Amino acid sequence: MLIQYFYWLKALFKGKFGWSLRYPNRSASELFSTFLPNSLWLIIPSITLSLIVSVLIGVKAACSQNSRFDRISMTLSSLGLSIPPHWLAILAIMIFCIVPYRSFGFSLFPAGNIISFGKPFAGSFWDRIWRLALPVLVLSAIFIANWTRYIRSSFLEVIRSDFIRTARAKRVPERRVIWGHALRNALIPLVTTVAGSIPWVFTWTIVVEAIFTYPGLCRLFYVSFFYPTDISVLQMVIFSF
Repeated sequence: MLIQYFYWLKALFKGKFGWSLRYPNRSASELFSTFLPNSLWLIIPSITLSLIVSVLIGVKAACSQNSRFDRISMTLSSLGLSIPPHWLAILAIMIFCIVPYRSFGFSLFPAGNIISFGKPFAGSFWDRIWRLALPVLVLSAIFIANWTRYIRSSFLEVIRSDFIRTARAKRVPERRVIWGHALRNALIPLVTTVAGSIPWVFTWTIVVEAIFTYPGLCRLFYVSFFYPTDISVLQMVIFSF
């Protein structure tokens, strides 16, 4: 066993993680390179959309503190933080897939997989976007609920600062004060928050990919736990993160 361990350690430093037990004749490195782009297609648009929407909502809520928009946005944010990700994904499938199909005979968005089958546009760019829409929206909703509150509280602290009062006293246009001076400083805590959320991004992506049967790296990690346990693939994914 000791000799086998050193053989494994030697192969590990060469980037060879072994062969998959679940996918015959495929190495762990090959599976990693196959499934990783699918997860990036899901994670990168979700984070980008979440940052844009969170900044817009957070800034608007801070600028109109205690208004109806502020109360509604913070209530929805608290509600989003309270809803488990797997329940939100199942609810989205029911609302956008099952209910429209039973009522009108078609679904607004597909409930799973990455490409359509038996359709003329199968495998095209727009087919992929159509199938990514619902998982991206669900994953983005989780991020938005978490990040909006940070941006609002950070922005409220910044707009009460002396340099903002000075800029307004000099009659700098309000749009420039908000988007040029205040936002630049308010985004600093968000960078720390986003960096600290990376482990949760991986966790939430596992849930979304598992429920939507999305063939990504996180779902590969999830499936590899079941019998037969794919040790080589698990090692590959863990070392990559």
